[in-house]
Amino acid sequence: GCENCTHAKELIEMANEIDWLKVCKTIGEKAAAEILKIYRSGERKKEIGQGAGGDITIEADKKSEDIIISELEKLNVCINLISEERGEIKCGLKESPVFYVIVDPLDGSFNFKNGIDYFGISIAVLNSNYEYVMGYIRNIVSGDEYYALKGEGAFKNGNRISTSKRS
Repeated sequence: GCENCTHAKELIEMANEIDWLKVCKTIGEKAAAEILKIYRSGERKKEIGQGAGGDITIEADKKSEDIIISELEKLNVCINLISEERGEIKCGLKESPVFYVIVDPLDGSFNFKNGIDYFGISIAVLNSNYEYVMGYIRNIVSGDEYYALKGEGAFKNGNRISTSKRS
């Protein structure tokens, strides 16, 4: 037999058991708490470097991204993380990626830096075939969570939402 094939099958089975909604909610809660702490401390504009995209990285971006990486590492599968701050990095096992996670650790940095209470964290999860698994957004100030799961629809704070029937 093919030991690698068996191992790969086991990894895929483990990966399919990941509760991505729970993972994203945990990341959202932890990152929101850290970002709000910085927001309310008056250190909103503290710059700490430059992100992968060339933008200035502020402390809240970095702290949020550190939380995201820490939570993804716990999943024990190979994840390619694509982030505005650090670019592309591998989390967890260093094999072929089972998932791709695209994040903006602080979506709305301008609002954050200027004291406008409308910013969040955005996460998209794709499988190894680049197919959509789920999307998650948390409004950090209001605490509202928006998410969509493949085949299950879209939700705000656990309640199904849909587009308007009127045009």
